[in-house]
Amino acid sequence: MDGDKAYHVEDEYEDEGSVKETHFQGFTIKELDRRKAEARLGYLSMNLYHPPDAATWGRYNDRKINDAWVRELVNDFKRQLGNCTENDSIDVAIKPEWLKNSADVVKVIDGLSIGEVPVMEFNEDGLKAIKEYKIIMLGGNHRRAAVCMYVEGLESQML
Repeated sequence: MDGDKAYHVEDEYEDEGSVKETHFQGFTIKELDRRKAEARLGYLSMNLYHPPDAATWGRYNDRKINDAWVRELVNDFKRQLGNCTENDSIDVAIKPEWLKNSADVVKVIDGLSIGEVPVMEFNEDGLKAIKEYKIIMLGGNHRRAAVCMYVEGLESQML
């Protein structure tokens, strides 16, 4: 992960007693969820182990990474590696005109394997734009950490 080891943190669950944010950037979370649903294009895949340099996590969902939760996700990967579900997808904030392959967007991913979902590709304008504006990952901090832990575990077994 190019020196980004932010996923090695504490072991305590923060679910109990944690305060849920009600606003982000001046909008209620409920309003943002509505707008997000209206703006949804569909689904493309992205490499989470080596994501694009412009991908940024923690700006929208800044929950601290919980190692125990990450380890549970790693165990889930072992049972369901490669399966796609809409509930487990990671929302990404980008402009549609940045996509090179917008015609490849999949409308429904339930029942597909990750290999059946086209990889997100950016056109020239999109590559310029994401350098400045970034790719805002709206969640997935724990899932990304779990992918990294899973892959690194496999790599260590191969040594």
